[in-house]
Amino acid sequence: MLSDFQEIFVKVHNHIEIRKNSLRGLKRFKASGLEGWFKVETTIALENTKYAVKNWNNKGPDLLLEGDTEIELKAATDFNIEYIKQGVLKYDVPCLFLGNGSDRQKIDSLKSDNKLEIIGIEIFSCDKDEWVIGMIKPWHSVVHKD
Repeated sequence: MLSDFQEIFVKVHNHIEIRKNSLRGLKRFKASGLEGWFKVETTIALENTKYAVKNWNNKGPDLLLEGDTEIELKAATDFNIEYIKQGVLKYDVPCLFLGNGSDRQKIDSLKSDNKLEIIGIEIFSCDKDEWVIGMIKPWHSVVHKD
């Protein structure tokens, strides 16, 4: 059984796979933000689910979901680890992210960060470009059994 955050990730990932043609050619805009697009597509992906978006926030985490779960979004044409981690550590909430998926070392570096728990990370292609979509959350928010 998937956790709530895993379900959210799967729903957003599946939707982005369907909408990935919207990303065609955007990598030519170096280090450019895509958060507006990502916010709209995430809202659509979660529509009519128990995780539906209740509010878009201009301050604090980007999304407030049903059940009062807050999610930060980070999306850009590059893959800046510090920018993505900021989404989790600044607000102490889970972060959905989208970025350039061609640098596997950077992705592996994010996966090995002991301050974060990886909820999901998937790489997908759009024409010749590779993209990565993922969801992370602060490590301390995880209940650990010894």
